[in-house]
Amino acid sequence: MNKSPFYYYLHTNGELIYKPAMVVETDPEYFNSPFVRKVFHITCRKDALRMLLECKKSGANAECIKRLEETNEITPKDYLGIEDNDRETKT
Repeated sequence: MNKSPFYYYLHTNGELIYKPAMVVETDPEYFNSPFVRKVFHITCRKDALRMLLECKKSGANAECIKRLEETNEITPKDYLGIEDNDRETKT
């Protein structure tokens, strides 16, 4: 996972698209588009796991998710920890 903060957005076509923080943070209207379903600010691995988990549940492009999982060596076991922590926070 990239060490400095960055963004991904979920496009209406189901793709997850990477954007560097420097590009996004210089334009407050950057994600103001009908093609942007959701924006994710990623600062750590846990943020990325939450993003991927949410995108899986919302029907994002499975190949895109799989590619990001493989690139970042994310396994099903990694998600279990995120789901457990999220349940504890909401209770």
